[in-house]
Amino acid sequence: SSGINAEYGGSLLNVTEEVLSGRARNGIAVIRPPGHHCEETQPRGFCLLGNVPIACHYAFKHHSVQRILVVDWDVHHGNGTQDMFYSDPRVLFISLHMWKKGTFYPRTGDPTLVGKGAGEGYNLNIGWNRNGISDGDYVRAFLKLILPIAMEYQPDVVLISAGFDSGRGDPLGGCNVSSEGYGWMTWSLIGVCKNVILALEGGYNLSTVSNGIRACTTAMLSDPPAPMDPEELIPPSPQV
Repeated sequence: SSGINAEYGGSLLNVTEEVLSGRARNGIAVIRPPGHHCEETQPRGFCLLGNVPIACHYAFKHHSVQRILVVDWDVHHGNGTQDMFYSDPRVLFISLHMWKKGTFYPRTGDPTLVGKGAGEGYNLNIGWNRNGISDGDYVRAFLKLILPIAMEYQPDVVLISAGFDSGRGDPLGGCNVSSEGYGWMTWSLIGVCKNVILALEGGYNLSTVSNGIRACTTAMLSDPPAPMDPEELIPPSPQV
């Protein structure tokens, strides 16, 4: 399995190389298994290699990249990615995830954890405390927190840990994000930085994953995202 994982992780490096060399503006790596739970010394949560962290290190080593924004919208917190860059200001890590006050797998992602040492202020955890989180909640988080912070950070490249288990119909996530919502998030991040790389993370409903990937691909082709349901944009009282 390690050979298979290395092959798929290598496909993300190929995409990263194509984008950072200027041969492509952005790209998507449809890879399995996911990687954002993998820790420095051991695999965890279906994740054997830290695909996105490896791509970050590749970008720093082989290209003149100084700042990377990683946005992880998988329903599970990207504990592995957080740990690898917790003291590193070269990576701004932002995770939107189900937290439920520390009871949801992997029981990490406390919103009070903001980095340490030189990396203090470069780790943002947006943890949800209820099921049914939908487009309106994500749009609010993007408009109020993620986009202003990202614009100030001015990343050279954006990597998205794109888990679609926060999507409508996923059997594990308990959330209600639409494919249009994923498209809008991708499109808004392209407004921050023209070079955006999306790596598939979790997702356990094939229709939800395929529709989400389609919407994100459309946004990466510079087509405006399809409109979201207006009723989904009026969230209940914040549960962050």
